[in-house]
Amino acid sequence: MPRKKRDVKSILLKKGFEQINKSSDHDEFWLVVDGKKTSITTKISFSGDNEISDSLLALMKREMNFDSKRNFNRYFDCDMKRDEYIAYLKERHVIS
Repeated sequence: MPRKKRDVKSILLKKGFEQINKSSDHDEFWLVVDGKKTSITTKISFSGDNEISDSLLALMKREMNFDSKRNFNRYFDCDMKRDEYIAYLKERHVIS
């Protein structure tokens, strides 16, 4: 199910991602934990309509190191809090 770009961006920012614009055609987001950038990044394109397609959401799922669509949706439906996401990444040895 496509999601609105503004909603996705807002959730990322509320849950510890910082926006860093490195290119002219995408918003880039880095997860910051304890004041340090992690290896977790994702992008949202400026172009196109106001929604992110299912295929691009699948790419974001992979970039954010989710192992299932269910967990990815829990994150963006706000059923997974920031601390739970960080614990999830640590448990999977994605971040330390």
